[in-house]
Amino acid sequence: MRAADVIRRRITNGTCPPRTRVPSVIQLRAEFGVAQATAQKALTRLRAESRHVHRAGTRQLRGRARGIGP
Repeated sequence: MRAADVIRRRITNGTCPPRTRVPSVIQLRAEFGVAQATAQKALTRLRAESRHVHRAGTRQLRGRARGIGP
């Protein structure tokens, strides 16, 4: 899944550091030209990998994942 791969790479290379927002479903749809279900699956996949770990209200936040970053 391209969207998940790009976000994963951004997390790994530090472009999306801990405690910052990852793109929303709407932003993923706009950036990658994918359907809402596809964008949601990308976020769900990242959450399952512990790269995208929680929600605060309706905001998607990238927490410190196991084995990534300092």
